[in-house]
Amino acid sequence: NYRDRTLWSKEGNLLKETGNSLIISNVASDNVGTYQCRIDYGDVSITSASRLSISDIILDLKADNYFVSVGDSTLLTCISNDPDTVIEWIVDGIKTSNGVITVSPTESKISLANLRTYVRVQCAGQRNEEVALSDQVVIRVRGFIVHPSSKPQQYSEIVTLRCQVQSHNIVSLTWMLNDQKMEAETKEYAFMSTMLSILTTSQLGLYRCIAKFSDGINISSQPASITRISLELLSDLGMQGKSTTLTCSVSGYTNPDIITWTRESDVVFSDSSCSYDAVSRQCTSEYVINAVSIEHLGSYNCIANYLRYMTAYKSPSYHFKLLGFKDPPKDIVAIATRPTKISFNYENSDPVKTETIECSSDNGTVQYHSTETKGEVSTWSGVVTTEEKNLSYTCTIRYSNGYIVTSSPAHITILDNPVIEAPQQTLFGKMARVSIAVNYLDIVPVIGWKINSDSTIETSSAIQGSQIVSTMSWPVVDTTTISVTVYYRDLELAVTESATIKPIGVEDVSVMRVAADVYNLTCTVLTQNLDVSVSWYKADLLLDKTIEVELNGGKMLSVLSLYSLSDEDYGEYVCRATFTHSSETSSVVFSLKRQCEVVPMENVVYLINSTTVEHDQIVNVMCGDEQVQMKCVNGEFDKAPLKCSGETASTLLVQLLTGVGILVLLVIVVVSVYVISRNRAQQRTVTPVTPRPDLQLCRIGQDITKQRFGNQRSCSSNHKRVQ
Repeated sequence: NYRDRTLWSKEGNLLKETGNSLIISNVASDNVGTYQCRIDYGDVSITSASRLSISDIILDLKADNYFVSVGDSTLLTCISNDPDTVIEWIVDGIKTSNGVITVSPTESKISLANLRTYVRVQCAGQRNEEVALSDQVVIRVRGFIVHPSSKPQQYSEIVTLRCQVQSHNIVSLTWMLNDQKMEAETKEYAFMSTMLSILTTSQLGLYRCIAKFSDGINISSQPASITRISLELLSDLGMQGKSTTLTCSVSGYTNPDIITWTRESDVVFSDSSCSYDAVSRQCTSEYVINAVSIEHLGSYNCIANYLRYMTAYKSPSYHFKLLGFKDPPKDIVAIATRPTKISFNYENSDPVKTETIECSSDNGTVQYHSTETKGEVSTWSGVVTTEEKNLSYTCTIRYSNGYIVTSSPAHITILDNPVIEAPQQTLFGKMARVSIAVNYLDIVPVIGWKINSDSTIETSSAIQGSQIVSTMSWPVVDTTTISVTVYYRDLELAVTESATIKPIGVEDVSVMRVAADVYNLTCTVLTQNLDVSVSWYKADLLLDKTIEVELNGGKMLSVLSLYSLSDEDYGEYVCRATFTHSSETSSVVFSLKRQCEVVPMENVVYLINSTTVEHDQIVNVMCGDEQVQMKCVNGEFDKAPLKCSGETASTLLVQLLTGVGILVLLVIVVVSVYVISRNRAQQRTVTPVTPRPDLQLCRIGQDITKQRFGNQRSCSSNHKRVQ
């Protein structure tokens, strides 16, 4: 409230008036001038100025109706006494030209249409720079500016109704249900010349809002209804190629304006001719699908549109099902001589169930494999066995209602079975070459190799005609399993082939001393059968007197025994295995080396229970408290003969301790002799002793016993010898 802070002045002279308005009665010439008002807000001041002048222009403003109903119109007329005056219109303080009609230089009219609330109107006459204003006219509006809206109801939900009336003399608003006054609680709000009433309800029926005014006039709002809407969508199961009908039933007190049909939220049909039965309060809309196909499958809804209520209601979704193949049989690619699995999905829902399913091929047999059902969709699987390269197949479903569906022919392309080429056996340590040829088609297959479950190997591939040949090489030292997987990614088809390669030939040669002068050279030969002969050579001379022993696991041992070795027996030996079926040979060179003789040395201890040391054998030698390792290399130790002196650190320590002990013993003997000599000298010379009164002499052989009390002592006999 800034009423008390408003200051008025005229031509700079402060006036005594301080209100929001400055009222000048009986305007005369002395009232002409510039007026200013000022409002102070702390340190801030706001000013506004206006000039008052007296004009001889007279404007007469009149209205056809000063009281109108909401939405009505009225016509106002402004007449000037001066034809040189330009007439302008001001509505609610704003100049406007809308609805202005110029009748003559002295007369102008304005039409105000669709009035919703009261308005203030003036006309102004301008002559040169002189402006005159007419008296202000107020057009008052009475009536409802907000009518209650009808609310269709689907699940007995609570709805909100509103009505708002415009008038300066409104008294009350009352709600009527089916022409009966309601006692329900409402919320009412008054805004200047308007009143708003809000009603929440869930009762079905016809509602009105009654406005009561102070002049005794009552007016009624437009009626609004709350109606129950029920939508139900029904349909038969679709038969492929035949027609079917979807039915939407709408129940309620009012008839929908349009029924809209949707599939997967897309509009497929609009029905504006839904026939309404006033007795059953129901209308029915039908959507006919001709020549049903897979394209018609989906989720359907019907929507009841009430355009006059600006609302719509949607039915629960209905999933239209098509009896037959949901995912029909497809073209497939298979591997020759291998069973090929085909599968497809089909509708299998209540109340119509499948009776039989059969698949047939023109050049092969199709055997039933399995059926898996998830919800209302089942998957049928079968296995095709054929020797042909290309063939076609069809599948037929028979339903319990007699409906039969046959799929379109699908094709099977047969690929050659991948063939892996690998030797059954390879010489020990040699490279085995393995290859596989795969059909190429339009899709390059992925070829994966594995060696004993290890897939980190290198391969090479090349296209040869309509095939891809992949090759790899691998050293064979034990039984090796090679597997190859061919995978057609886009076809989701994979096949695996494998081969096993076993090594043959001489694995190794070892030497063993079996007696003091007997050595056995053993040659281990890997072989898968007994068609192998083993020979021993020394200096290109064939040796005899060998023993061959067969072992399990594909191995054979050939033993060469050497007796009483001489210098001629040392050197290189060759074990050669010849395989008669393949004429392949395998040999290993073995060198027999001389022994080392253990030569006794002073202060040296050999930690071995033998006088000889084998080639490559290491022997430990103790030199005092130090340990040394020497290796026998072809008859000689790898180090020079070891020499150890007797004066090691431990020996010196023993000598030192022994000397100290002897010295101590000599000192003890000297001291003992000295003590004995001195005692004997004392026995020869006796010095007289003066008796003491507190001592008692005792005879030899008696002890001196101290009395219990005092310092007196007594003698007692004993058997000790006193010297």
